[in-house]
Amino acid sequence: MRYFTEELDDLQHRMSLMDGLRKIPDKEYTDAEISTMYKQDLQIFVAEDEEAYNSEPFFLPMEDLLSEESFDPENFLIVNEDTGEMRHPTSPQEARENLEQEYRQTMEEFENRPPYDPTEMRKMFRNMYRVKLKSVGYTYPIWLSSSVNNRLLALDRIPETAYNRLKDEAREARKEYNRIMRNARNAFKRQHIPERMEEALNLHDADLLSLKKVRKDYVMIVNKDGAWPDDDTPYRRVTFKDAIVYEKGSSIRIRKYKNEEDMFYQSNISFICYEMYNDNDGYEVHIMAWTNFELKYLTIKCEEIDQGKLEETKDDTKII
Repeated sequence: MRYFTEELDDLQHRMSLMDGLRKIPDKEYTDAEISTMYKQDLQIFVAEDEEAYNSEPFFLPMEDLLSEESFDPENFLIVNEDTGEMRHPTSPQEARENLEQEYRQTMEEFENRPPYDPTEMRKMFRNMYRVKLKSVGYTYPIWLSSSVNNRLLALDRIPETAYNRLKDEAREARKEYNRIMRNARNAFKRQHIPERMEEALNLHDADLLSLKKVRKDYVMIVNKDGAWPDDDTPYRRVTFKDAIVYEKGSSIRIRKYKNEEDMFYQSNISFICYEMYNDNDGYEVHIMAWTNFELKYLTIKCEEIDQGKLEETKDDTKII
């Protein structure tokens, strides 16, 4: 990677550290004061959930999309409750009937809901607080986690002096981030990469299931979430033609497993982003992935990149 490096990832992290933090006066806070803050936040958290629970369901107006002139089946989905199979309606009338049925079921469930019980939300808030408390040490800079009561940070509160310093650091991180991104955009414009190849690597957050050498090529199989009814599979095949994998960084080990809900394969590695360069005799692809709380890098030199859905064949099964 020339631009999308660990340093850039760190800059993004530093830019976001201010998100959700509330500035409070500089002072030494007692256990009783922090406990009061916890109870106040818990009360608000539960109250907001109770309000949502008791709010009548909202339905988007769909009438304009149901007229004969504007009807497009792609705008609607019908789900078979028994099999989970999804399909598009064949007519405005079928779409309308399905929406009316969904409305009746939703309103019936709402009107017959039991009284609100805050127990689960109280547990959720407690668990969220505990997780945030444990993560303070690696979420914030050392100077902050060592100088501010970590229980305050876990409650999204920060004394004014520390707040101002963190704000200055975030501002400097944003400046450097913007500089790097400007340079990256200018560099990428000069590469003249075919659109089909860029589309083949449009895989942000896809699960990397395998990367194997097949004759002169390297074949990458991913699970690209978000499949719709016209997609019979979330799997995508990306083929790097006449390729060489010549940089892996630290060892990359793919551990795949089947999701119990949809029985599709997932893995411990997520595709984050890529850089691609045209070096006249082929293409150089730099891939960043995320696994086990650390970034991984992969560099592939190839002549061409091709993509397609993964077909249900014995060969494909072996690749996965």
